[in-house]
Amino acid sequence: MLKTKLTPIWLISPSANKPGHYWEHTRKLARELLNTGNEVCIACYETPAKTLRFNDEDLILISPGAFTRRLLRLLIPSEHWRSSFACIILALLGGAGRKGVVTHYCDGPVPLFALMASVGLLRGVITVWGSVGEADRNSTGHRLRKSLIGYAVERQRLHLVCETQAMAEIWRQDGAGDAVSVIPYGLETVGSSINRDTAREALGIDSDARMVLLFGTHRDDKDYRTVIRAAKLLPVPPLLLFAGKCLGATSPSKLCANEGYARFLAIDEYIPRDQVPLYFRAADVTVLPYPAIIGSGVVVEACSYGCPIVASNGGHLEQFVRSNDVGEVYEAGSAESLRAALSRAFDTERQNTIRERMAAVAESHSMRRVIGAYLDIFSRFRACGRDCPPPTCGENSVLQQQPGVHK
Repeated sequence: MLKTKLTPIWLISPSANKPGHYWEHTRKLARELLNTGNEVCIACYETPAKTLRFNDEDLILISPGAFTRRLLRLLIPSEHWRSSFACIILALLGGAGRKGVVTHYCDGPVPLFALMASVGLLRGVITVWGSVGEADRNSTGHRLRKSLIGYAVERQRLHLVCETQAMAEIWRQDGAGDAVSVIPYGLETVGSSINRDTAREALGIDSDARMVLLFGTHRDDKDYRTVIRAAKLLPVPPLLLFAGKCLGATSPSKLCANEGYARFLAIDEYIPRDQVPLYFRAADVTVLPYPAIIGSGVVVEACSYGCPIVASNGGHLEQFVRSNDVGEVYEAGSAESLRAALSRAFDTERQNTIRERMAAVAESHSMRRVIGAYLDIFSRFRACGRDCPPPTCGENSVLQQQPGVHK
């Protein structure tokens, strides 16, 4: 029996060619939308790499050609704005501005999308990953951005999705008001059959060594210096494993050399999806030395693979760890506080207690639940047309539905 196709939904993913949140969520959303009878079109800056397993033949995928990308690089220096602008134009040319279409826009410059929505060219949902930079609330630029977002929301053409309540609150103050939902990072597959010894053998790591994992892209806002200094304070310095691409920051190798720390291993590349379990299964703990405002899917990955967490305090990462009791918290910037937290996390009895509850926490952040929240927003947003507002955060927040689990 043939499925009845609904109005096409456009998924704009500027960073589809790079492994990470952006493409994974776009691809999974697309697959679920296809299963519910929707026609799905995806605009991306570059065709996704084969390693991302893009094999959904029913999807309509468009991206600019090599010549167009070279021209855009000359006209728009910023990659962030260039790729987003190109994807929006492609989507518009493909029909994403037609009445009733919901456009999911994964990350990128929110003001650019808000401008398009304000003038009636697009109408849809923006997923905002990461942090929001400090803004001068009295600056002309900030007032203009806030006005654009507010006007698009007032016209019922814009809805924002954030990973955390802290992020959502910032965007509410920046003009989005109630048109913000909180949907945390989710996992498609929970758990792994790989054990610790097998994982360490595959990575070439001594089975008896204490190992601290620092997973994800390496950026300047991650306080690795404190981690290195805390490791030096431990009676037996652990192996620090830095796994992930270094993005415009001082490399972990250089930081360790500057601090005179020799027990480290740095893998400066995006970690393929099928290798992620190896790193978490091999580690004794994973450390998240992040600023208070930043969210991280690493907390969910760590829970999925049973790897206790040590996180810096002052934000929602602390809230996640404390409310779910899946690790330890230390005072950000304090090597002595982190040393004490690592000592507690390395304790065998404490680790067993943590691991017993991690699987349930990971399941509460499964992709099944995340996709369900997105589909609910999409259906309400599209069904109401221009005559009623999109759903508010109170109706859709996954975290509000599960008060015991925080991101």
